[in-house]
Amino acid sequence: MIRYFSALALATLCGCGSVQRPPDVYRADVKAMLDAQNEPIRVCYESVLKKTPDAAGTVTIGFSIVGGDVNANNPSKLKNKGIIDGATTAPKELAECVMTQLQGLTLDPSDKVWSDIIWTWEFSSKRVQLVAGAKQ
Repeated sequence: MIRYFSALALATLCGCGSVQRPPDVYRADVKAMLDAQNEPIRVCYESVLKKTPDAAGTVTIGFSIVGGDVNANNPSKLKNKGIIDGATTAPKELAECVMTQLQGLTLDPSDKVWSDIIWTWEFSSKRVQLVAGAKQ
């Protein structure tokens, strides 16, 4: 099973314009953007489980979303991605694979808000096995 937790901090505004999304909508849109990567992240985890059947733990990644320009068809982009080592307990191979899955993500439509985000995925092989067993 993969669960995740997030900490979202709205940082500075780009220009003098107002925020396009209210904070709760912004959080939901960021979550939806990351949720779109659930399947590739699950595949990462299953790949690690083949080599290390008891692999589990957390992957915590920090990144920024840099505001784009709606009128110029320039979406907000993830930048400055990095694994937060002190908060990541899963195997390094899994953490690096999760990072790869975040490459090229954009927040569309764009937003004037720049934000710093810490997102944690929790991986548990026992839960995955229980869920798989329940489906049979």
